[in-house]
Amino acid sequence: MFEKYSITTFCAPPTMYRMLIKEDVSKYDFTSVRHATTAGEALNPEVFVQFERSTGLRIAEGFGQTETTLTLANLLGDDLEPGAMGRPVPDYGVDLVDADCNSVPPGENGEIVIRTDRDNPHPGIFLGYYKDKERTDEVWRGGVYHTGDLAWKDESGRYHYVGRADDVIKSSGYRIGPAEIENVIMELPYVLEC
Repeated sequence: MFEKYSITTFCAPPTMYRMLIKEDVSKYDFTSVRHATTAGEALNPEVFVQFERSTGLRIAEGFGQTETTLTLANLLGDDLEPGAMGRPVPDYGVDLVDADCNSVPPGENGEIVIRTDRDNPHPGIFLGYYKDKERTDEVWRGGVYHTGDLAWKDESGRYHYVGRADDVIKSSGYRIGPAEIENVIMELPYVLEC
């Protein structure tokens, strides 16, 4: 279909990219593709590297939710980095915070939140869960919308996914996201899927 329709933008979930790098992609014609993008879950850096090696295409990752649309992105002209979801989309008020809702410095894990007025939020953010005030109040607290996702920000402002706040492994005082473990496992040549 790439060849037949001269598709220029390919957007697929990381699962699809993981499947593609495990087969001979030289049988597909990617010459029309100018942009490869992904979202929906964290993209393992190894998948980024292998896909680029086999196709010449670099995958632009992003982050959003059903509740928010796209909030972090590698926009046109950005330098793409394996494992980076990009920078905040302009005007969203994205921040990383600790358990007390204080901003965390670069390199430190924090929850992705959006600083916006609950009564008059950014147009890309939902107003609440249908007939579920308790759940709505749980994510709209402390003057911000809480995504429930953890990330860290590098010195250039790029965000890197860690995992869900309720799905983090605590070991020797460190909080480790399952995605971090999967990324290391995916680098092993004998691992097909993680």
